[in-house]
Amino acid sequence: MVVDTRWVVRIRARRAFVTVAILSIVAINLSLCRSINEDGIDVRISILGDKEIEKDGRKVFVAGVWNWINITLEERVERIGLELYRGDTKPSIRSEQNYYAWEYDSEWKTLTPYNGRDYLDEKNCTADGRNFSFRVTVEDFLSSLNLSYENWTLSISYDGGETTLPIRMEQPITGLGVSGADFNLRVEPFQATVIYGDHTFQTINKGNLPILINISYDRYQDRITTSNTGRIIYPGESLEHSIEIRAPSWRPGIVEIRGSIEGTVPDFLIPVFNETQPTIRLQPIPVTPSFIRIYVGHAGCVIREIKNITFQHPESIEIFLNETKVISSYLCGEGDLTVSLEVRNLSLIHVWVDDNEIDNPENITIILSPDRETEIKVEIKPIQNHTEGYLAYTIRYGEETHRYVTRVIIKEWKGNVQETTQEGKQENIFPKILLIIALLIFIVYLSFSLVRGRR
Repeated sequence: MVVDTRWVVRIRARRAFVTVAILSIVAINLSLCRSINEDGIDVRISILGDKEIEKDGRKVFVAGVWNWINITLEERVERIGLELYRGDTKPSIRSEQNYYAWEYDSEWKTLTPYNGRDYLDEKNCTADGRNFSFRVTVEDFLSSLNLSYENWTLSISYDGGETTLPIRMEQPITGLGVSGADFNLRVEPFQATVIYGDHTFQTINKGNLPILINISYDRYQDRITTSNTGRIIYPGESLEHSIEIRAPSWRPGIVEIRGSIEGTVPDFLIPVFNETQPTIRLQPIPVTPSFIRIYVGHAGCVIREIKNITFQHPESIEIFLNETKVISSYLCGEGDLTVSLEVRNLSLIHVWVDDNEIDNPENITIILSPDRETEIKVEIKPIQNHTEGYLAYTIRYGEETHRYVTRVIIKEWKGNVQETTQEGKQENIFPKILLIIALLIFIVYLSFSLVRGRR
């Protein structure tokens, strides 16, 4: 009997593929499950949720606040005990600075009730025979010793087994970092719209305690929406924030809004026991300022604020020789004022105020309204042999006089060079057309000759 070796190879390849696929699925499932070490126990320490902190190969336990010690066993047990002590060996003389112990034996118990305190949140502890969640705390003794941390040990004993884990006992630390929380935005005058921040800003938890982020503003609080406010940040993590402002119909000017970014440790993380005061007093996290500046004005214009009026004008423009251009500026406010226009290296051709032409640009009287803008349009033309000029505005308002300038950059006109180039291109087109016609004639003649030869 002859065996087809190619068929055998295909069968083996399929078996290998199936084996690899099964092993991959098993590996993925195992990685998603809570791992249990060789001792048949898994231990996780966290302050909130399932977020653990590890440093130098040690699980972090923060003194002075509630910590979860979550234990998962392979087999069901009736009793489980915890001992938390300084160093690697249990001290013979025990105090709130070196030793704590708790136990579950159908009831939650504190074995070291220093100063009448249990250091155990019995109401929130849970047990089901395999999974045990102890919510415990220790005194914040490290702060009084001016120590940031100490090396401790966690010993877990249960029916038929015991295991120890290295622990890093840390002093509670709060810290908040903020980056990019200042904004410069622009909106058109007298136009209700929604403004979005041109970037996001970030808050970073630099301490070892979860902190609650709150962001508030000194004005327009009901018109500003900041994403991810009221959220909790875990140690070492960050949040991205964006802003949205529902702008009303603002008159021209600069709107300044001051914000405050605050981080606080949630109250439910701090033990109170039977006292009216919490067991620890954390250093308050400094409030970080945020600054939003909204320019209510026309694009390309700078905003000048003079008491009750605003004046907008371009800071600089470009113009070609032999070109005429209209420059617009805007006034808004209350009262009446006088505007005087002056040009240098420019010809002043026409001046309009709200589309009414002005005969004397050196003395223009304007009555302003806070509900609308007054537009001044000035038509100019460059004078030959100059590369720069300016248009100056002198504004007299009450007893004050202010002078502002729009710089005019005069550029040489390149139109003649472009036209010459285009004409040259047109002259070169004819030889190309003749070449294409000759090529078409040759192709037609060749095709005709081939057809005739076949006959």
